[in-house]
This record gives sequence, structure tokens and C-alpha cells, in this order.
Amino acid sequence: MPTWDAFGSSDTSSTSETMYRLSRDFLSTQEIGVRRLGTVPIWPRGDLKFGPVRILPYVREGVEYVSNYYREHRTGDTGSPNANDAAWTHTNEAGANADMALAGGRLRLAASVDAEYDVRYDHGNEDRGTHTGSTLLRDDAKANSLELSAQVGASYRFPSGVYIRGGVSYEKRSDPIDVEITRQFKRTNRGSFLTFGLDRDIIFGSKFRFEFGTAARHTYGREQGLDDMNRTEAGYYAKASYPFLKNTTRIFGRARYRQDERDSKRINDGNLWGFDVGMEGSIPLSEGEYRGLRGQVSVGFDSALYESGQFTNGSAIVTRDENRRNTSLAVSAILQYMMSRKSSVDLRYLRTNQFTFHGNYQIVDRMDLTFTHNIGQNLTGRVGTFFEYADPSGRLRQQDDTFSGDTTGDYPATTRFGAGAGLRYRINEWLDADGQYDWERRNGRASFVNHRVSAGVTFYLSALKAKSRGYDEGASLVGDTYTAPAAAPRATAPVVVAPVVKAPATPVAPAAPRVVAPAAPRVAVPAAPAVRSGLDIRSSGDVRVEGGSGASKVGSVVRLRDAAARATLNFADGSSVQVVGPAVIQVVEVGGSGNRLQLVSGVISEARVGAVALEIQTPYDTSLVLQNASASARVAPRQSVSFQRISGEFAKVYRGGSATELTSTAWSIDVSK
Repeated sequence: MPTWDAFGSSDTSSTSETMYRLSRDFLSTQEIGVRRLGTVPIWPRGDLKFGPVRILPYVREGVEYVSNYYREHRTGDTGSPNANDAAWTHTNEAGANADMALAGGRLRLAASVDAEYDVRYDHGNEDRGTHTGSTLLRDDAKANSLELSAQVGASYRFPSGVYIRGGVSYEKRSDPIDVEITRQFKRTNRGSFLTFGLDRDIIFGSKFRFEFGTAARHTYGREQGLDDMNRTEAGYYAKASYPFLKNTTRIFGRARYRQDERDSKRINDGNLWGFDVGMEGSIPLSEGEYRGLRGQVSVGFDSALYESGQFTNGSAIVTRDENRRNTSLAVSAILQYMMSRKSSVDLRYLRTNQFTFHGNYQIVDRMDLTFTHNIGQNLTGRVGTFFEYADPSGRLRQQDDTFSGDTTGDYPATTRFGAGAGLRYRINEWLDADGQYDWERRNGRASFVNHRVSAGVTFYLSALKAKSRGYDEGASLVGDTYTAPAAAPRATAPVVVAPVVKAPATPVAPAAPRVVAPAAPRVAVPAAPAVRSGLDIRSSGDVRVEGGSGASKVGSVVRLRDAAARATLNFADGSSVQVVGPAVIQVVEVGGSGNRLQLVSGVISEARVGAVALEIQTPYDTSLVLQNASASARVAPRQSVSFQRISGEFAKVYRGGSATELTSTAWSIDVSK
């Protein structure tokens, strides 16, 4: 199963895993805004490279309907209990993910960008959109909007175990939020983080790890009415952790400090400090299986102090919030339960002190729960739900709001909750279709209900294959370019990668069933690249390498004896295979017409293969062939065999003489009978 490593870990990861890790560093500084509940996210596929840079661009076209665009309890001057000001939107979205590794993998760079231009099809009423007394009338013509999200991260790990990570992010938002004083909701967030740490204690030689970091967010309202949100939040932390539960998890203690500088005189500056303890890492729940739990859980406290609650309003001195001090419980949980290669459950819970328009602070409890399942080979579904409770510290005054009838008193708490479901269907390698629905309700001073329905198609530009470049089923792949096959009868499989099974040099335990070679014949390759022989095995934890001889180590059996064990098989041609314990894997062939391994049991978290083909055999008449691609594999003895493509050009499963194209959806077979 995937581990809970930070961005920039020395472990090779897929692009999607890289972005998942990078986004966690910005999590504490992101704005909690409108959620797309149930939406199956876009994860670009293909493998487009410019030198060492792997880039995955995509384009999405869609349509969206919302029943209550302004998230209000009434629309204009109609006075209805629930808002009915709906909107149809044409969404134009484009983005890309990119990453690269330099300096032998010690330096890692990653970036992502997503831009969305929304065109709203509503005819306007020019008499609306202005204040009349205590009521804000809305304009039926909702403005078109541009939203942008981008982040860049870099990480460098020194041989001594010292590492440094950093990144910047930019977010431009225009989606509606719960304020009655604005029409277009334009705002931006600029974030950054910098982390310095040690993988091991180089001072005292203990098992402690130390990490120090800072993160900042600068928020600006880009229209009149949102000026009060302009602020800068800068946070700092120091963290120490120690191994726990077979070295796959760590317990930690963390001290935090945050300084809030707010531009508005109506909202006070302040600072917050806190301390929490917790546990992070991954816990395999079944040997040789993908099932497990990974994440981070912590509990502690926040203690905040704010400046004087008074500000000048004309000739009057007003006290907006008398609550200058606050100490509250702080909880954070980010958990992912990998039920299988097809299903996962994500839980996020956050309780913390946050910004509010209505006073010095608000205590927010927010929980998100998402279930994702690969329904079929090409269909993925997701169901999501959330609950949020926000309790502001300020007081409610009639002159502060646009609705009449308000009385002085504590600002009321707000409860929000909702649910959604979505599907994403893979039409072919470069095209997806998606659809989703979600529902949201807000209970509080001004309640509302909103329904949202959307659908679209996504084009994966990096997965397009141009026939004019000579690519066909009989072509061989050399490096990152396509080379047309020689004038010879067309083979049933690419000539470079036709699988050949040789008898293992030594017996492999446990008692292996007979190995049957796939029916595809071995074909001579007139234009195959030269294959360099040699294999280097790097490991950590309880790993034993038995048998084998010479630089190629053919016949070697690598045994990873517990869940904490890890092994990386590095071939001379640049390919690498990462194995997660417990597992047993045998080296069958190195060099010649390609490389071959037999995975007897356990998990290959990622096999990254270049121009020289790699065959991953199993004891069950099933094998996976990769070339210029990466994939994962799992063998549960006498239970199941599964493969999953991560990226690349050629990945096929051979069984019983037939070949099946491997996709990003897991391929599996029951071998218990």
C-alpha cells in the first residue's frame, strides 16, 4: 500500500501521488470554500516528456446548474424562504501536472496549474444589484468569472539525511460565499511554505527526527465589501517524532505559533500558539495485501490573544468583539483507508481557530468523508459528505448587516452540511466523461438550500497517440520516441516485449504452482536498443537476498520478511522496481531481450520501466509486460493477482495466450480456485 511520505521523499512516486503529497503542505493555509462533493477528480494519464520533465496536460468542457447561485435565504425583494436565483454555467477548464527529478533523485520539483473560465447564461435586470435601504438587490446577470489555482514545490535531500522543502501557491476564487455585501465574490490567496528537517538524528544518534517549518497565507478581497478579509497569516512550528509500530508509523509532538495581521480596523490583529501530539504513518492491515491505513491524527490546544476590541466609526468608539482571549481544543485527522486496489475511504476532520468577518475569531469543526470505488474497468464512482459547525466570537449589530430586523446580541453559530455523488467514465485512453450532483444546506441566521448538477468531458492531451509518427501495434518503442517496425510479418505483440518465461534457477517458497508461459512467441528484434546487464538491490528493514551470482544476480530470491521492509531493484538500463514487504520476488533474467522478475507474493508499489522491456511474472499463468511505462502489481498467494497502470505507453497483461491492455483501473483475477 502507499506510504505516508512527505513531498520530496526519496521514494519514487507517481505524478498523482506527488501532487497528493505536495497539496498536504498547503492544507493548513488553504481557504475552506465551496466543495465539489462527490466529484471524481481529474488525474491526467499518459506520459509526455520534455527532457527530464514529465508533464500531463488536460482540457475539460462542461455545463453546470446551481439552484441558488448567491447562497441566500431569499432572492432580491421576493422574500421567499429559500432562494430561487438559479444559474446555468458553461465551464472551460485547462490544467497540467508536471514533475521531475534531478541530482540522482535528491532534487525533486513538482508543479500543477488549473484554470477555469465560467460563462454564465443569464439575462440581466439593470435595476437590480444595488442597495435599497437595508436590502441588497441582486443582479440576475451573474458575471462571468476566471478562477485559477497553481502551486510549485521543490525538495532536496542531502546524503546526511538533512532535507529542505518549499513551495508557493496562488489561488484566485470567484465562487459564492456566505456574505450578503458582495455580488462577485472575487478574492485571492497567496500561500507559501518552507520546511527544514532531519531524517535521522545526526547530533545525538537517537531515533528521533526533527522538523522545523513556516507557512504563510495572504488573503485579499478584490471588490468593495470584501475589504475586511484582507489579512496575512504567518505560522511557525517545531516537531519531533519517534518510531512507533514496526517503524511504519511515528508518534510526534509539535509546537505551533501563528500571527494574524488584519488590514481592517474593524477586525483586530492577534496571535495564536498551541501544542499537539499525534501519530502519522501507514499501517498495513493484511500481509501481502494492498489493504491498509495511512494518515495523520493529532490532538492539542489553541490559545489566542487579540488586540483591543475597539475601533472608531465616525465620532463613535465601537466595541465589535469583547472576547480578546480564547483557549480551545484543536484536533486534526487526515486518514485514508485503502480497502483494496479498487476502493478507498478518506476522512478529514479539523477543529481549529479561524478567521471570521463577525469578530476576532471563530471555532470551526469541519468533517469531510469520501468513498471512492472503481466500479468497473473504465468506471469510477465517488460519494462524499461534509458537516461544518462555526461559532463566531463577535456580536450581531443591526448596522453591520443588510437585512432588517436584527437585534444586538451574540452572533449566532452556523451549521452547514451536504452530500454528493459522481461518476467518471473512461471512454478511451485520452477521453473521459463525468457527471455529478450535490446538495448543501446551511442553518443559522440566514438559512439556504442549494442543488448543483454538472457534467463534462475531459481530454488528456498527453495520452494522444499520433498514427503519423509510425506507432502501431507492431512498433517497437525506443527511448521516448516511436520507431516503425522493420518490414516483416506483423506480430501479435510488440516485438520488443513478447514475454518469454524461463525456469527459475532455484526453487521459490512458498510452494509455487506450475509456471506456464504465455502463448506469445519470442521474436527477434532487428532494431531493439542495446541492453546493459546488471542489477543493484537496495533495501531497508528485514530483507534477505538468497542465491544468484554475478552482476546480473539472476536466480536471486529477495525476501522482505515484514511490513517495514523495503527493497528497490535498480537495473543497469535505468528501470527500477520498488517492493513493499512482506514479499518474495525472484530475478529470472537480466539483459538479453529484456528483464524478467517473478513476484511470488507481496506488492510492487511501482515498477518504472524505460526502453528495455520488463516482464513481471506470477506463479499463476499471468504476467505483466511494461515498456516506457510504470505500473504496480500485487500477488496474494492462492487468492488473487492484480495489476494497475500508473503512466506510460505500453502496459499489457498476458494470460492464457491472450493480451489485455492495462489501464489506470486495476486489473485483477481470482486464483483461489
